[in-house]
Amino acid sequence: MFRKSIVALLLVILSLSFIYCALALDASSFNTENQQRVAKDSLGNLHLVYASQGEIFYQESSDDGESWDDPVNISQTEGKSDYPAIAVDSEDNLYVVWDEFTPNGNYIILFKKFSVDKGWDDKPANVSTALAWAWYPSISVDSKGNVRVTWLEVLPRQMRVLYKKYISGKGWESVAKVLGVIL
Repeated sequence: MFRKSIVALLLVILSLSFIYCALALDASSFNTENQQRVAKDSLGNLHLVYASQGEIFYQESSDDGESWDDPVNISQTEGKSDYPAIAVDSEDNLYVVWDEFTPNGNYIILFKKFSVDKGWDDKPANVSTALAWAWYPSISVDSKGNVRVTWLEVLPRQMRVLYKKYISGKGWESVAKVLGVIL
């Protein structure tokens, strides 16, 4: 039984690593340390998101990181925000996800968009289920503006990787399970 649990846990870790790399490590986005994520748009501008003091902040640099705009708090929530991820589409719109520890004791995945013509969404949207704790999101966007988000969900005696897709012009699809392991 103990060996099965260890093997299952290793499979989850390997699967998460594979999914994370497939979604987050593309030509326009790369990761740095300390919960910071940077993405580059089509004009060469750098877009930085990071967690600090329980909030998610955004900064932009138009000179390859020599200088940065003042930080903007994009989460502005009651809970504790952590582990942001960012993606940029072909029209230079930004998409950010992070996990949020809510005042009622749950972890959820929140999503916020920056439209070039409208700015930041007023409020973040919850893209996770309400069944369990949701952690460590990844995000990617394709050339058609379709957004894909994955995260780890932890239930009693079970961990699973979940996936959700936003189809441009239509909205969010239902959550799909990618991988589940009973511990």
